[in-house]
Amino acid sequence: MKKTLAFLLAALMVFVVFAGCQNNGEPSTAPSTAPSTAPVSSTPTEEITPPDDGTFKLPIVDEKMNFTIWIQVASSATLASMEDVKGYQEAEKRTNIGITWQQPAAGQEAEQFGLVIASGDLPDSFIVGADTYYIGGYDKYIDDGFIYDLKDIIPANAPNYDAIRNQDDTTRKWTMTDSGAVPYFRTINKTVQPSFFGIIGRSDWMTELGLEKPRTYEEYHTVLTALKDKASKAPLTIYTASGLDDAFMAGYDIINGFSLVEPGKVGYGPAQPAFKDYLTMMKQWYSEGLLNPDFSSVSLFSESPLFVNGEIAVSSHIYVFIDMLALMSGYTTQWAALPIPVKNVGDERHLTMYRIPTGLIGGGNATITTECAAPDIMAKWYDYFYTAEGADLGNYGILGESYEEVDGKLQVTANIYANTDGLAFSAALGQFALSAYHPKWYEWEREITPAVSEEQANAGPLWDSNWNDTMSLPDAITPTQDESREYSAIMTDIETFLSESVVKFIIGTRPISEFESFINELNGIGLERATELRQAAYDRFASR
Repeated sequence: MKKTLAFLLAALMVFVVFAGCQNNGEPSTAPSTAPSTAPVSSTPTEEITPPDDGTFKLPIVDEKMNFTIWIQVASSATLASMEDVKGYQEAEKRTNIGITWQQPAAGQEAEQFGLVIASGDLPDSFIVGADTYYIGGYDKYIDDGFIYDLKDIIPANAPNYDAIRNQDDTTRKWTMTDSGAVPYFRTINKTVQPSFFGIIGRSDWMTELGLEKPRTYEEYHTVLTALKDKASKAPLTIYTASGLDDAFMAGYDIINGFSLVEPGKVGYGPAQPAFKDYLTMMKQWYSEGLLNPDFSSVSLFSESPLFVNGEIAVSSHIYVFIDMLALMSGYTTQWAALPIPVKNVGDERHLTMYRIPTGLIGGGNATITTECAAPDIMAKWYDYFYTAEGADLGNYGILGESYEEVDGKLQVTANIYANTDGLAFSAALGQFALSAYHPKWYEWEREITPAVSEEQANAGPLWDSNWNDTMSLPDAITPTQDESREYSAIMTDIETFLSESVVKFIIGTRPISEFESFINELNGIGLERATELRQAAYDRFASR
């Protein structure tokens, strides 16, 4: 029990960090001759073979060299320093390049990053998981002389990364800026990771009642009605206290945020006509006792009793909770992934949910600062982790210690996912593999271990089974510093108003007949201007 709980808690940590990292993006690459209004494809890309044929020159340098890297977060909370990570120790042996790590105090990362920049006493490189550290965008930091534009350095010294980032037009655009600069090495997934957040439900109750997994909004209504007598509070609770849940909005081709409402045109989900249909449905479910009456005060990550005590039957959650909730209840409950609802059987949804990235870009990037006296060698060191050998080291750590090869595939060993020290999966693996934020050729499949149930492992593909992505807005669009400042101020007011209004619509204290007035109020707060700013940033991205 202790081993399994350690794995599940760790898996949750991995996915919370991973999801957070993936959605900060302002990546980019070489400009195209004409703007493209084509959406970003969510179709998994076949794994590319980089130019390295196993002959990557090791060591990289004959005489030992040392670089200093400022890193946002340590590899494992159980280690005092990055120097203790066995993967970095092994990398130093192989490359003959040592790293001196600068690690900010937990909770002070953004502040310390700003202080280092202001001091002018720069390390050779920065590794961060969030593009928002670079206030004003990467072009500003290049123009101000803090970091190199790696546009010429990478092709000459990092051919593996160069091949991987140029494997398709989407990845190319997501690893450059609007100006055409290439500011960093970026984590790039080997294949597109399926959705890791979606709808889950009490499969034991559904089996008992002879219920099939619902596919449409009407079928969800039928299932929730049947489960009403089982759940002591209500069969459904939605993910956000604001009443907005992407998993239940996406079938109406809207989400809680901006998307492409038609080719090349940006629009705001809650301002679209279809949002009225979503509100009408949720109001009906609330009035029928199908929706948790306390939904506006629920935080799913702190409300485990709702799940394990039989208070609810359906909600949205990270897929690792499919196994975790069963464990937390002493296996008195069983959970399964449920399809994302659409209007009619056979319909497709056209948007990502919860801003889960639709491409290969992952969390974590590394810039090289202008203080680095040998940016070519620094680039070669980073490039090593985009070779097959270096990627294995970066993702899994040490062969025979933290991973093994089984039937031709790599997988972490039991001492990682079921360790006797009670460590979370991320902490245990972090003693061997590189930091989650260290840019690398990332293999997300390492997160599926033998301890994961088949239901949990197949959750993402089920959630994506009716997804034909044509409307998602790329994460990589980049506002200018002035745009960002204006946009943030407007959206803070909009989101406050939105959360208050949506709850009123759902519980019935504001009639749905006032929907048009609601839209006018949004525009009065500044939605039209916010949409213009988002459109401008998207147009620049499309022109890369």
